[in-house]
Amino acid sequence: MTGSDSKSSTGTVGLSWVGTDAYLGAAYTKQAAQYGLPGHVHSDCHPHGDHLHCGGHGHGHAHDEHEEVPVVDLHSYRWDLRGEWRNLAPGVEAVRLKGSHTRYAHDELEDDVAATQFRNRAHDLRLEVQHAPIAGWRGVVGLSNGQRSFSADGEEAYVQPTRTHKLGLFLLEEYQIGAWSWQAALRHDRQTVRAQDDAVERSHQGLSASLGTVWRFATGWQASASFSRAQRMPTAEELFANGPHLATNSWEVGNAQLGRETSQAWDFGLRKTHGDTTWSANAFHHRVQGYIYGRTVDAHDGFQLQHYTQADARFTGVEGQVRQRINRFVGVGVFGDLVRARLAEGGPLPRIPAARLGVRVDASWRGWEGLAEWVQVARQDRTTAYETATGGYGMLNLMASYRFNGSPLELTLKAENLTDRLGYAHTSAIKQAAPLKGRNLSVGLRMAF
Repeated sequence: MTGSDSKSSTGTVGLSWVGTDAYLGAAYTKQAAQYGLPGHVHSDCHPHGDHLHCGGHGHGHAHDEHEEVPVVDLHSYRWDLRGEWRNLAPGVEAVRLKGSHTRYAHDELEDDVAATQFRNRAHDLRLEVQHAPIAGWRGVVGLSNGQRSFSADGEEAYVQPTRTHKLGLFLLEEYQIGAWSWQAALRHDRQTVRAQDDAVERSHQGLSASLGTVWRFATGWQASASFSRAQRMPTAEELFANGPHLATNSWEVGNAQLGRETSQAWDFGLRKTHGDTTWSANAFHHRVQGYIYGRTVDAHDGFQLQHYTQADARFTGVEGQVRQRINRFVGVGVFGDLVRARLAEGGPLPRIPAARLGVRVDASWRGWEGLAEWVQVARQDRTTAYETATGGYGMLNLMASYRFNGSPLELTLKAENLTDRLGYAHTSAIKQAAPLKGRNLSVGLRMAF
């Protein structure tokens, strides 16, 4: 497919000091990449309220075979810091520090000219204190702080420059009594997002809590259950977007009046981990008040007008897998998952993944490991307005690896979609322009040290 080529390079260097009760390390990572934008379309449409107006009902233009396909030229520079001090003071088992600073930029080049430039600078810091047991509870208390400055300049800039600041306080605790393990968590977040051009600022805060338990009621068996009430605050794009975002082939319109999401989630699981037959099954039901999503209100020749909006939603799903050991070398398994998502007032949510079912054969012998699997994805026809159904497909994947005896080197070979099936991801806003990979082969060499 035209424009589907890509090349990238990544390099990391790090240095650590390790002492008896402490360590401190830093790493620097540089990434560069260039890749085409298949199906990239310029549209002459712009919004009038809830409708698209397209000049003379023109159809925009796609890059045909005689035009140069747009290319993304990406560069990222990241610093990471990690440290830990143990037995720092009475009652304090450890203090951990994590921090990072990132400078990210990419230009969308058309005929070697930067049509749109995206810039993102971010830093974050996380401090944790692990305390000694208090009445049997072990855990950590900590804080996190982060800031992000984002800007987009050019003909496809869909959001004005913004600055986001986040501050969080959290507590994580665990209590073990017999065959029962209990986990509890509490977190408070504050966020401020400022639109630089309009000098508009929006502040939100949220409180999240969870309680869960794992019951190991027999050897190799465990059951789990958890309940959480979590709040998520809107992003800068959800608040202030207003422009063409051709990565999703849409004109995105934010809503500065968006509030926080509040979810109430139940999760249940049952696992068997010992014996020739092992399996796991999980089920969940999430009720989200004020769920934020991009709602398509109009479309023209595939170009969509999306408004970020809020509505109550429900998510219900199951996932599971089972593996039967044939002998000491070979095992056979089946796996699958399914999710249903809908608005509380009725009707499905957009871009929800289809159900999957797969069968897998794995093998190991000396330094060799191998895997073969067939994954069948069902047709997704639970669609909303301006959304089309996505056909099902099946893919055959193979993987083999060899770890050299007495060596940190591991050689890996992956072959994906061996039957070269044409498949589309229903979760993608540009699924027709960018189908899933065809037959592909990758070889890797990894060294652990």
